[in-house]
Amino acid sequence: MPAGGRKFFTPEEATALLPVIRQRLLRLRRLYQKARQSYREMEQIEAVGYKPDGTLIMSYDYKLARQALRAAVEEANQLLAEIHSLGCLVKDVDLGLVDFPARLNGEPVLLCWRLGEPRVAYYHGEHEGFRGRKPIPPARGGGSASCGPAGWDAASEGIGPGGSSAGSSPPRWRRAAGHNGSTGPGTGPDEPAGPDREA
Repeated sequence: MPAGGRKFFTPEEATALLPVIRQRLLRLRRLYQKARQSYREMEQIEAVGYKPDGTLIMSYDYKLARQALRAAVEEANQLLAEIHSLGCLVKDVDLGLVDFPARLNGEPVLLCWRLGEPRVAYYHGEHEGFRGRKPIPPARGGGSASCGPAGWDAASEGIGPGGSSAGSSPPRWRRAAGHNGSTGPGTGPDEPAGPDREA
């Protein structure tokens, strides 16, 4: 990504990044699970003084759970920063949703990929989200989807990923873990507390 600029991907460029994105998302999923487990253990200790298996907990057990939570959050934030530095936007870790800023016929859109899909084959408007995704239209004249009048512009502009100013920081986990499933970094009620918030 250009220094201080926003990268716009073609479908081919986004698809080429999938091996790297896939690896990091799978690791993020494991870290989310580990963080949730540690957080539940801490809640159990605070509530009744017992582990989920019924054994009595000492303050040392609480300290270990807290350290495990912090370690998972720190590593997850590093992985999110790595993905963000590529110009991608992680929308939901549990579902494995990632958006790639793009332009279709000069209009800003987001290429949309979900973990398990073999290639980037969908897009949606900047404010439509996953439910508004549509198949990528073929290029006019039978060429690649990245060329021609119905094609994709891979240029950059002087704003940071996600439409924020240059130098913006990547999304981070900010809220305490809950029990109803994560909606993604910094967006849902059940993300582990980050280093900037006491667990």
